[in-house]
Parts: sequence; C-alpha cells; structure tokens
Amino acid sequence: MATKDIMPLIEEIFKYYGHVKDGDFMRDLMALILNKLMEAEVTAKIGADKYERTEERNNQRNGVRIRPYNTRLGTIDLKIPKLLVNRKLTIKYPYLWLDATFPKVREGGHVENMALVVAVGVNENGEREILGFDVGLTESGPFWTEFLRRLVNRGLHGVQLVISDSHEGLKKAISEVLGGCSWQRCRVHFMRNVLSQVPRKQQGMVSAIVRTVFAAPDQKTAKNQLYTVVEQLKGRFPKAMEVLENGCENVLQYMEFPREHWAQLHSTNPLERLNREIRRRTDVVSIFPNRESVIRLVGSILIEQHEEWQIGRRYFSKESMNKLVKPAIGTYSLSPEALLHK
Repeated sequence: MATKDIMPLIEEIFKYYGHVKDGDFMRDLMALILNKLMEAEVTAKIGADKYERTEERNNQRNGVRIRPYNTRLGTIDLKIPKLLVNRKLTIKYPYLWLDATFPKVREGGHVENMALVVAVGVNENGEREILGFDVGLTESGPFWTEFLRRLVNRGLHGVQLVISDSHEGLKKAISEVLGGCSWQRCRVHFMRNVLSQVPRKQQGMVSAIVRTVFAAPDQKTAKNQLYTVVEQLKGRFPKAMEVLENGCENVLQYMEFPREHWAQLHSTNPLERLNREIRRRTDVVSIFPNRESVIRLVGSILIEQHEEWQIGRRYFSKESMNKLVKPAIGTYSLSPEALLHK
C-alpha cells in the first residue's frame, strides 16, 4: 500500500485514539510513521536500502526535502526522499504527455532559444510521474527521437496514448520509437489552428459551433458531428474547415479511452501549470550561461513536482484505470535505423 493511500487510515486511527495521549507526542509519532513508510516505499522502488549495493538497484537517493503536511493533529514535517531522474521505469505507463518550452541559452558566443522537452506519464496505478527531460539546440525530429529512445532504454513500455502538439518531427519520433500506440493531437493547439483561418469577428461563432463536436458522448457521434459542421461552414470558411476535417482522426483519439479520463487526455493542458512554473523560474534567469545550468535549475523544479505527485492524490482512480481494455504495448522494437543509434 502506497504512503498516500495509508495516510487517511492513519489519520482516522489518531482521530479516535489521539485524545488519550499528549498532542505533541501523537503528532511526532504520526510524522515518524509516515516518514518510515515513505522511506520503505522508496527502498522498494529503487531495489536497495540506504548505502546498500544490490543487483536490483535501479536509482539513487539524492537527500530529502521537507514538506509541511496538515493533519487533524496539526502540521507535521514530511521528509520526502529525493530520487535522481534517471531511474528505471519498471511498470506500464498507458498515458504519455510530451511538450516543450524554450529558454534562452548562451552557446558558442550566441544566445539561442533552445528546446527544453519534458515527458510526463500516468502509470498503470493512475499516478502521475515526471519521466524525463532534456535540453536541445532545436525541437527537431532527431532530438525527439533520441529523447524517446532513452526513455525506452530506461524501461518505458505499455504506452497506449501519447498527447502532444502536431510538430512533424515529434510525430515521426513517436511513430518510430513508440510504434503501436495512439496519438492525440492537442485539442487546444488544434482549435488555434482552425480559428487562425477565420476572420477575428467570426471566431467566437465558429469556435462555439466546432465545440459541439467535443460535446458528443462517444467518438462515432463526434465524427458525425464534425462532418456536419464541415458541411455547414465550408462555404464561408473553406481553409478552416479543411484543417478541421483533416484533423478529425487525431483530435478525437482520446474518446477511445475511459470517459473519466477525457478531460485530461484531450490536450497538453495538464502540463501547463508545470510549464508556467518552469517559465517563471527561467524568466528570472533570463539568459542561461550554458545547457548544464538549465538542467540544474529545471531538474530541481521537476524533482520537486514529481515528489509532490508521489504523495498527492492519484491522477486517475484505480477503478478507471482498470477500464483500459486496449492491449498495452509490452516492449518496443526499434527500427533498424533506430538501432544503429542506440
């Protein structure tokens, strides 16, 4: 049982028995129990105790971070173990979000807007995790391919749906490295592309009509409604309706998955809060002296976010994750071209 699952149980126990003990003692005891549980959970995840060397070890501890946690007994300090980000990925990740931001980095005497790419996954238990990140000169196809290949080499498997924007290099990388999974085109970016072909004064009206597609109860109904909208508006907005029709399959992929997940699967919005925090912190620096400095700063942000997710609520319930009936991809077979670059 994960630490976050047992916290409510411990609180209930202390609720009924805490009145017969000293409050400070009970609070300290609760903190001790929770910290011991988290340490045990980390030991199980990385396959080794502190300072222990085993063949099963797949990661390294990197100290602890203190996080205040409010309980019925008052605020306690949780000592959350920090793990290095190159851990092995040992369970399935049915959902994978990919996105990029562009910090300014000095290299070779010039300031470049480099690509900072981040991968976030939801594992088979419904928990969100930071799976990896990297900085590249550009958001190119080869860079995305190498990034995804490293995730696979660390054990990424079981991906059923990847959510991203429609960057051609990224789409090719997904197809090459994660062949067999579905791809969801970010609905937010897609709508921007549709509306960019509509005069400003008519954008509100067109947006409202197109959104009737996404209100459909299932994928088949949504597709029928999409084609109805295209027929209704193509005379006035031919370019916009061409974009809408061409994107039909990819923008509605999320509807093949449990309805409880639709709100999070249709776009890269679940990464927006994280990206805003990254941009806020990188904007303070303005121009990074090198790529390594970006890695250090952003790495600390992502580790902190990963740890927050580990002790927070599940992103998707276990019951809803059990509804994933599509056969999960086990291990990925890289193409001959990809194997040459392993």
